[in-house]
Amino acid sequence: MKYRDLTDFWPVFIEAHLHPWNRRFHLIGNAVMISCWITAAITLNPYWLLAALLGYVPSWLGHLFFEGKEPPTLGYPVISGLANFKLVGLILSGTLPAELERLFGTASPATGSTVVVSQSQEREYQEKLRYYIGAKYPRHPFTNYWEIFVMKHQRPMNVWVHVIAMFFLYGIITASIYFRNWQLLFAIPISQGMGLISHNTVERTHIDFQDAIFSPRAFYCLNRMMVGVVTGSYWRELARVQNELALYLRTKS
Repeated sequence: MKYRDLTDFWPVFIEAHLHPWNRRFHLIGNAVMISCWITAAITLNPYWLLAALLGYVPSWLGHLFFEGKEPPTLGYPVISGLANFKLVGLILSGTLPAELERLFGTASPATGSTVVVSQSQEREYQEKLRYYIGAKYPRHPFTNYWEIFVMKHQRPMNVWVHVIAMFFLYGIITASIYFRNWQLLFAIPISQGMGLISHNTVERTHIDFQDAIFSPRAFYCLNRMMVGVVTGSYWRELARVQNELALYLRTKS
């Protein structure tokens, strides 16, 4: 079976990662990989990128000794990598039990269980999730992603962290061009990490996984927010969107 994207691949991936110890070994492997990437960005030594491959060892050991099922990575290395980071994000955020409950009907499915949702149901669910703000706003009138983005970035501290992260991103790109050192680009994920940490500590809202990695809509909105904060127009835009949501909720109450 061919998988078009992460939405199609995710149920198959999670079926192969049900044993708790297998998931723990994956966390260890990811910690090794990320540590090597960060070291590569700091030292500008590309050999650390090769060392990052050692992160696959714990993951394969987890499948060999605990899951007893070959990981579905062969043939889908990119999608599998994205699914891996999605799994890690769910584990660290504490939302994995809810995801397992949705897919398997129980928060603790046995190893070898299969998902109970169809591919079409999963695609419909993921599409709705891309326009989900968070538990605080289960209903909203917005169909334009910009308004949804604004509602996810209301607290000044969170907004400023994202703006600083964008300046950092463009600073890294500019420095890599000026000094003709492409290795500086290894530091780009730091800007993404700043935003994710801010959302998990300062303003907890739903973050679509595709947007967290990269999506044109998120990149556009981040740049629009950065310009808006610098010019002072973002806070007026925030007030407009908040008023529109408040009016909608009053009419629906």
